[in-house]
Amino acid sequence: MKDRLSAEGVRRLLTAPYRVFAVDETGSTNADVKRLAEQGEAEGYVLIADRQSQGRGRLNRSFHSPRGTGLYLSVLLRPVGSAADAVFLTVAAAVAAARGIQSAFGIDVGIKWVNDLYYKERKVCGILTEASVNFDSDTLDYAVCGIGFNVFSPPEGFPTELTGIAGSLLDSYDDEARLRLAAAFLNEFYRIQTEDRAAVLDEYRRRSVLIGKTVTSPTGAFEGTAEVLGIDDSAGLVVRLSDGTQRVLSCGEVSVRIYG
Repeated sequence: MKDRLSAEGVRRLLTAPYRVFAVDETGSTNADVKRLAEQGEAEGYVLIADRQSQGRGRLNRSFHSPRGTGLYLSVLLRPVGSAADAVFLTVAAAVAAARGIQSAFGIDVGIKWVNDLYYKERKVCGILTEASVNFDSDTLDYAVCGIGFNVFSPPEGFPTELTGIAGSLLDSYDDEARLRLAAAFLNEFYRIQTEDRAAVLDEYRRRSVLIGKTVTSPTGAFEGTAEVLGIDDSAGLVVRLSDGTQRVLSCGEVSVRIYG
């Protein structure tokens, strides 16, 4: 593989006013950008890594981040709003990622609530939004939105625990694919933050791979199975339990898997 995931290569394709930096390897781009945020770094800082040794997803799960095959980046935001607005950042990032993939590769992907993107029934992208909250004012000091794309399959294959779960966006190697995707995502992510939230949430719903499906809760948020009825205006997952009652699952409450 010849490409070097360079900041210069991304900037060449970028129209959004982000400040893009790239490293060959780091533990976690989110952790690095959070440290910079605590030191006063301004909004708009973007860090891209070719490899992460300690990539993380929601619920502190590891995110497989091998060299040369994926795109791993984090964006620093200093949004004006309440702590509850952090949920919308994940929604916006998911829709922006789907649009970016379509723009870069002509591929249509679905969103699995709350923060995963799927292609050909395999996970190809995960999002982790972490925020620092001022509890006195219930406002956000900053938020870091991290995103990882599986662009190509690792030559050695995915780890055993990801077999049948993880997939890749492209079947054949393209030496500028990751540069195009990085710029396309960042351009869409910048644009989407000025769009009407209700319209973005509607697009998030349209791209859902869960609505109408039967799911289980591996984290025990509910017993048995549930039917997914929709996504509410707060990005909560509306489900009907096996006893006929309805519940709204919050973003931090459960990770669901398609059951049938």
